[in-house]
Parts: sequence; C-alpha cells; structure tokens
Amino acid sequence: MRDLYRRLGYQSEVLRVDQSAVDDLRRRDPTAAAACRHILLDARRKNVYDRNRRVLLCIGQLRAQLSLNQTEMWTEDDSTDFDFQPSEMRMPQPEPPTSRSTQHTGAKYLAATLFFILCLALAGAAIMNQQDRKNVRTTKSNPTSRPKAPSKKPSLLEEIKRFEGGAKDKASTPKKPIFSEPAVPFPPNGTVRRGDRTQSLAPFEIVTRSGDTNNYFVKLVDRKSNRDVLGLFVRGGQSAKIEVPLGTFEILYTAGPTWYGEKHGFGPDARFAKADKVFDFAIEGDSVSGYTIELYLQPHGNLHTEGITQLQFGEFEISQE
Repeated sequence: MRDLYRRLGYQSEVLRVDQSAVDDLRRRDPTAAAACRHILLDARRKNVYDRNRRVLLCIGQLRAQLSLNQTEMWTEDDSTDFDFQPSEMRMPQPEPPTSRSTQHTGAKYLAATLFFILCLALAGAAIMNQQDRKNVRTTKSNPTSRPKAPSKKPSLLEEIKRFEGGAKDKASTPKKPIFSEPAVPFPPNGTVRRGDRTQSLAPFEIVTRSGDTNNYFVKLVDRKSNRDVLGLFVRGGQSAKIEVPLGTFEILYTAGPTWYGEKHGFGPDARFAKADKVFDFAIEGDSVSGYTIELYLQPHGNLHTEGITQLQFGEFEISQE
C-alpha cells in the first residue's frame, strides 16, 4: 500500500486534498496520481484509506522500535512508504540520578507510599471485621423470627386467564419458517437466461477465484426501465464469457454453495451484492466496448460492491418479453 499523502507532498493526513496537488503529481507519477484521484478525492474511499493508513503507520513505527529489518520480499519501492529508521523512533531514556540526595528522596517517597498502602489495607480489614461482627449480633438478636405467611394459591379462574394470556402471547409471535427445500444441481457454467430478444453485441466476462466454493448468479438490470435483461450462471473457480445487448446496466449478483432452483436461489445461506457503478455497453468507433469483472478481492481493484437484500435483488427467474 502506498502513502498517497507522502506522494502528494503532505507531511500528514489532511481533511481535504487539493486538486492542484494531484495534477502536479500526475506529471511525476501518473500511477500514483490516478490512485489519489480515485481514493482521496472520494469521501467514502478516503475514510477507509485513512483508517488503514493509520494502522500501517503504527505497524511501521513498531517495526522500527523492535529493529525488525526488511526481508527480500519487502524490497519493492511501494513497500517503503511506511518504513522508519530505528534512530528516528528511539525511545527517551530516563536520566540517571545526579546526586546522592536524589536517591535518598526517591527512597523516602517509596517508603511513604508503602506505608500509606499498608494503612489503607489495615483500615479496610478493620471495617470488614466490624461489619462481620455487626451481622453476627443482628442474627443473634432475633433467634425466633416470625414464619412467613403461606402464599395464596391462585384460583382456578385466575389459572385459566393466565394460561389464555400466555397462549395469546405465543400466538402473536410469528415463527420463522423452516427452510426445507431440496437442493438441485447448479446449471452448467455459462448458462444464460435472457429477458428480451435484443441482439447481443458487447463482450461481457465474469471471472471467479480458483478454488472458490461458491457459485454465482449474475444479473444485468436496465438502468432506465429497471427490468432484468440477462442472467448468467457462473460456477466457482471458473469464468464465463458471453455477449450482451447494448445499453446502460446495473450489475447485481447472488452467491452461495448450494443451489435450490430458480425459485429459491441459494436458499438461506445466500448473500446478495450490487456493483457501486453502472456499466455502459456501447459502440465506440469501429469497436464495441465491454467489461470483464473479477468477483474476488484484490489490491488496487477498481470495482466496489455493497450488500443488498433479497428483495432488492429481485426474482431469480428472468421472464422473456
């Protein structure tokens, strides 16, 4: 991770980054300038970055204090932004006593402190002992205590009312339905459900991480009409490349290990997410623009997602018009 504030020339974290500083950095380091524009000029990404940067600063300072040197895997330029020299992080040492009188003063102070603590301990023990004696006397002064009156047994009518009230409370609390649908085989990788007959021209690819145990169902939703245009089934650890219609779409997906059919999706273990930007599939000159989306976390990734509910995701079945 880079220290973008240092790349911009700031000595520490700032509340707001000046656009002119990013423009100046672009002439020296276009890659770092692009990262600053994408992260520090966006309030939400800046908050996340500032929190992670503070953690790395603390780690760098601790490494310097413990004299932990870099290994061969830490020799890249990007790994030195949060390094500190041990001489810069030297902890102040206590000054030695300058005279015999200073030592005597410290000994007297220590003796007085110990004596004060001893007095507090003795006073506390005396108070507890006195309290114990008081309790003993109180107990002995009433050797024959009056027996408690027997509790009144509720009548049959009261018992019936209490039972009816408890039954109403239980009936008013809705029980969560138990999911008992049988699992079904997940469709073959790359299976497509199309919502219309519009000609598909733009390339679209979904890539998952090798060894991923989840399967995915990805939807393209038309930005204007909010209509499901296309659904794509992708198996975990594989990729799927298809062609989609031209237009501006939002991309939603659901994932899970077990598939229960297009009515129930991945069942109670499903998670739902939505990309934080829209995707414009269009003709640009002599070519058609498309997208490749990698559905796993990676450093310097340019796609962010947010969790959504199943209601926001919509139906798993895509009806064709």
